[in-house]
Amino acid sequence: MHSDLRLGRCLAAVILAAGLAVPVWGMTGPAASAASLTAGAEDVRPDSEGWVRRVRPVEPQARLTAADIALPASVRLADRAASPRTVYLARLLKGVERSPYVLYGHQNDLHHKANASAASPSDTFIDVGDYPAVSGFDFQALEHGEFELTPAEQQQGLTLIEKMARICESGDQQGVLFTASAHMPNFAVVAKRGRKDGAYDYTGYTTPVVEGDVVRRIMPGGDLNECYRGYLDMMADMGKRLAQKDIPLIVRLFHENDGSWFWWGAAHCTPEQYVALYRYTVEYLRDVKGVHNFLYAYSPGGPVRSRADFLERYPGDAYVDIIGFDTYQRDGQSDAEFQRLVGDSLDVLHDFAARHHDKIVALTETGLIEDGHALRQRGSAGKHWFTGMQRLLGQHQVSYFMTWSNDDARTFFEPFMVDDERGHELINEFVDFYNMPGSIFAHQLP
Repeated sequence: MHSDLRLGRCLAAVILAAGLAVPVWGMTGPAASAASLTAGAEDVRPDSEGWVRRVRPVEPQARLTAADIALPASVRLADRAASPRTVYLARLLKGVERSPYVLYGHQNDLHHKANASAASPSDTFIDVGDYPAVSGFDFQALEHGEFELTPAEQQQGLTLIEKMARICESGDQQGVLFTASAHMPNFAVVAKRGRKDGAYDYTGYTTPVVEGDVVRRIMPGGDLNECYRGYLDMMADMGKRLAQKDIPLIVRLFHENDGSWFWWGAAHCTPEQYVALYRYTVEYLRDVKGVHNFLYAYSPGGPVRSRADFLERYPGDAYVDIIGFDTYQRDGQSDAEFQRLVGDSLDVLHDFAARHHDKIVALTETGLIEDGHALRQRGSAGKHWFTGMQRLLGQHQVSYFMTWSNDDARTFFEPFMVDDERGHELINEFVDFYNMPGSIFAHQLP
């Protein structure tokens, strides 16, 4: 890591790529709300608008040292030509996994937020004065999916790849690690549109369109292979742009493949077809395009019932660096039941890793879904969801876990502040989670 670029625990103002100023915070949160941070004694019942006062103090958290994390001397990666910093990231994740600590991650943390009025682009930073240790984005954002260029950026000639790369560069300077999912479009739909100025139009969210026998047709020899390679070229361009700043990226390909809601799901291709597609994609990015700053994550949906189930569509040790799963606690499911399933799944993954070159273990996507959507603004059942998950994961050796995105004030998986004093009803629970010794955020990374 570039320790000389870190700002340490005393956070200074920084301008992120989106052109938004990040306010100066102290060790215990913004000065404007210091008077409200008195532990335990305040009335934290929701007000007439449903918000509560943030009364928990954000406590100083020490940076991890080499004594806290025993980094393995070496790791076996899918890319034997991986850059030194990519290798270091893998060693760091494995070291954290073996420690009592867990890295906290949040999808889209640096370019989506529920608190639209705040200057900082990160709800996590507004909540606790620190960034998540891991921030996710999706490759669809690079094709007019998750965000757009402003008129000023368009006038400057900025591309979406450049914009996302700048966001990652700014986050990297704060210690944030990055992972990217890939909600790839349905390439049969893309091909039907034809080309414009010689290029395919990958825009629009067509991932859940499952018709078209896409997996078979995008492989070499298939009529959609050229269309697919164009998309992989875009992914490779992003990887190379990050490589210019020596930034590694965890790439999560064809996730939740045991379900059938995406075109690469179990009902739409055989295990053999899925494995061949995953391998072809890694080989194209790694060997054809020469991208050497990717770690590859394999993450079906959870819970994971057995090693045999996990192995059915596993691409192979030579193509995977991180093994994980995606799982959400849903309406009507108790904390105890959900945590039992997560714990049992992690036991399966650790057994699997022990037999497969000690792959890194992660909970690649999770959160609390209420009313079939996301967190409730009022009356959430997750009064101790974050602290409960931290206690569970600290007992099961996990490198990181990542909650899903705060898209706006209606769809969010992390509590957020609405002004200097008030926030979502789980805001004090989230501060308690941050204060736990085992939860690691960006500025605590070694």
